Amino acid sequence: MLKRNRRFFLKTGLFSALVGTSTGAMANNQPSEPVAWDESFDVVVVGSGMAGTCAAISAKQNGCKHVVVIEKMPMLGGSSVIAAGDMAAVCSTLAKKNGIKDEPALFVKDIEKLGGGFNHRELTETFANNCGRAMDFIVAHGAKFHEKLIKQNGHSVARIHQPVNGCAQGALIPLHNNFKNVMGGEFRTRVKLDALIQDKTGRVIGVKVRENYEFDPRLKSDDLENKTGTVKFYEARKGVIMGSGGYGRDVEFRKQDTPQILPEMVLTAGLAATAGAFKAMLRIGARPVNMAFARFGLRLSATDMRYSCMVHPKTGVRCMNESVPRPVMTANALNIYKSGARAFPIAVLDKNAIDKFDDPLRTERQAKLGYLTKHETLQDLASAYNLPFDSLKKTIDRYNQQVLNKKDLDFGKDFNLVNFQTISQAPYYASVILPVSNRGMGGVLITPKTEVLDLDGKVIPGLFAAGEAASGIHGSMSLISTTLPAAFTFGMIAGETIAK
Repeated sequence: MLKRNRRFFLKTGLFSALVGTSTGAMANNQPSEPVAWDESFDVVVVGSGMAGTCAAISAKQNGCKHVVVIEKMPMLGGSSVIAAGDMAAVCSTLAKKNGIKDEPALFVKDIEKLGGGFNHRELTETFANNCGRAMDFIVAHGAKFHEKLIKQNGHSVARIHQPVNGCAQGALIPLHNNFKNVMGGEFRTRVKLDALIQDKTGRVIGVKVRENYEFDPRLKSDDLENKTGTVKFYEARKGVIMGSGGYGRDVEFRKQDTPQILPEMVLTAGLAATAGAFKAMLRIGARPVNMAFARFGLRLSATDMRYSCMVHPKTGVRCMNESVPRPVMTANALNIYKSGARAFPIAVLDKNAIDKFDDPLRTERQAKLGYLTKHETLQDLASAYNLPFDSLKKTIDRYNQQVLNKKDLDFGKDFNLVNFQTISQAPYYASVILPVSNRGMGGVLITPKTEVLDLDGKVIPGLFAAGEAASGIHGSMSLISTTLPAAFTFGMIAGETIAK
């Protein structure tokens, strides 16, 4: 970090960047008053999650001396710190050790299948071709994983790496410690990005921030209403890396593209996941893509959910085919909520079903979080969820009889998918089918080198993005366990690119 004497530094272009006008208007504006850098760095990284932290480590490793990571919250980690942390990667050292026969092209095929063809192929291929060495990169900098890899729904092979004790303890905190204590990098919390600063050529050369910022979750829009903090200007000689995350928590912003978003559906997104940093990129002409798409998840895996009998939250009557893909299941649950129930369906399971879940570690986490509840009898389950017991019992009896008859007369479920297993072995379990949406799939469009593109498809010099701040990798829906590895893979690449 270098302190500088106050000095003039731009003849044109600054004022418009500070007030948030478009790139096209910038060249015609003169600064209204002299402005000086308060501090100077080689690289400013916005966001301290997996994307930002790995970008900072990579930049330092590749020769950038003065790297600062700014985080608007009082604690580090962003949404990554609350993630379960399963991470898909191809051809990592651990995958090779497990003897996994996999290749990037197969990974691309799996991602594109769920992405609906909205993937930007060169970005998906860049991810697939580099995620193995990116996994080795974070391991080399402190991340720790279980030795065994697992296979999850949508993946052709077992390529899921599971960090020890979850993402925060197994990966993110060790990476934070490595950047700060081993590499000599700097984190600054309670520093909010307000604007990206460009010179007269359009190159991003710094940021306007507010130090000592006090995030206020009580506000309808912290970005628009919160005026706390002291304004500072940071120079970024090599550029700015946006690892600022997504806008999953910003309901009003998301509803402009995805009207079905409800406030209760975003509660799993980090509090800091608002649209402020994303808008800062848009204000200088960055190209947004995939804005209408949202990643809808469920509290239980859709793969595991096929073992359940899903019932209406008011009547206890079966209400859908439990083996449909996650997007269809999500749509069905939303339809039931909006049709007058004002509540979401409930998945009813038994001990045999739980024993067949594909990831015991995930099942354990779901139980601890209260997403999966245990009940000694079916009547106990009905009481816990305010379901009419007689109706629920008739529903389960009818479901079981149809399983034994090997034909679903109600919804056409293929009982082969559950090995003709009934729901009859106590204890019983239940989970609310709440379609959580912790992220929108939109972000700015980047090159394979993580350079941010403008509305004309040209690179905005000095601006890079990784993680949920960028889009185009996943398409309309991200394949399970690919969000975090995409974040640290492109974070690593951003550090390499900016150093050059």
